[in-house]
Amino acid sequence: MRSTFACCGTDAGAPFKRTMIVAFAVCFVFSMQATPEPLGWLILTEMFPLKIHSFAMGADARDLWVVG
Repeated sequence: MRSTFACCGTDAGAPFKRTMIVAFAVCFVFSMQATPEPLGWLILTEMFPLKIHSFAMGADARDLWVVG
């Protein structure tokens, strides 16, 4: 049994559709990494004292997921 993407089926254009899905996923990941968002993670890791670091990073991770 051959596995396929649910959206592609077995039609003649399926390889092209699979390629486009992968291309869009790569573009999405690249655009997320090319924005200032990774810089925000770096700044936040250095901002809090060690006593509250784990709690603050958890709250920041939650906030970045909600906002992003």
